[in-house]
Amino acid sequence: MLPSFTYASDVIPPTDVIDLPHECCDCAEFGLDCAANPHCKCRKRNVQERSPWASSQEGLLRKDIINTAGLLIPSKKIFECGPGCACSVGRCGLKTTQRGINVPIGVKWYKRKGWGVFARRFIPENTFVFLYGGEILSGKQKGTKSFQAASEREAERNDGHDATTFCIFAADVTEDKRKPFACDGRYVANAARLVNHSCDANLSMVKVYRAGLSWSTLGFIARRDIEVDEELTWKYTDKKQMQDDGVACWCEKCTASGKHARL
Repeated sequence: MLPSFTYASDVIPPTDVIDLPHECCDCAEFGLDCAANPHCKCRKRNVQERSPWASSQEGLLRKDIINTAGLLIPSKKIFECGPGCACSVGRCGLKTTQRGINVPIGVKWYKRKGWGVFARRFIPENTFVFLYGGEILSGKQKGTKSFQAASEREAERNDGHDATTFCIFAADVTEDKRKPFACDGRYVANAARLVNHSCDANLSMVKVYRAGLSWSTLGFIARRDIEVDEELTWKYTDKKQMQDDGVACWCEKCTASGKHARL
């Protein structure tokens, strides 16, 4: 049985945070596509004042934004238009991550690993796949709901039950790094919650900031070409942390080397 959670194609914003509407743009004269407007304040926030997306229709990230490991270069951040901007989600080239799941995917049961996600078509390198859906919790909320969820998961694992994986990201999550937030996928989530770990993952996580919002979202990008029916994976943490947590890794890299039993 699939884990029980409320599905959301995007993140659920916090309830106790004030938005910043003065940061939003009004680019109606450019056909509501801010990526084509050199004067758009949202586009100007990106590196070299260009759209971070080489193709907004395909969701292809510019190659000069990520490094050879498939990770967002620290000095470069993805800025998009926000919900308060005049442009539309369907037409704006700076709202790529706000259109839901970008490629056809499927969910199935994997031996030893449990539920997982796989590609239903070929996914080119640098393609945006989906956001990590969940509830964005502020500092006050983070101290209650998300930690309660973490405690429940730990208790289930200690009791020998099949606890489903969910993540609490204590990301910086603000551009100025002054306000702590977390993305909690325990109660509200999407398919990203079911993506399994791999030490040789084919997805990378990037932070996406939206105009008018004081917190960021977390998107998954294909770090290499992904074949049809290939499982989608990302690297949860390093091997030492997994060893400390007593978690076994069943990814192809570890099973091939015989290192899967209690990293």
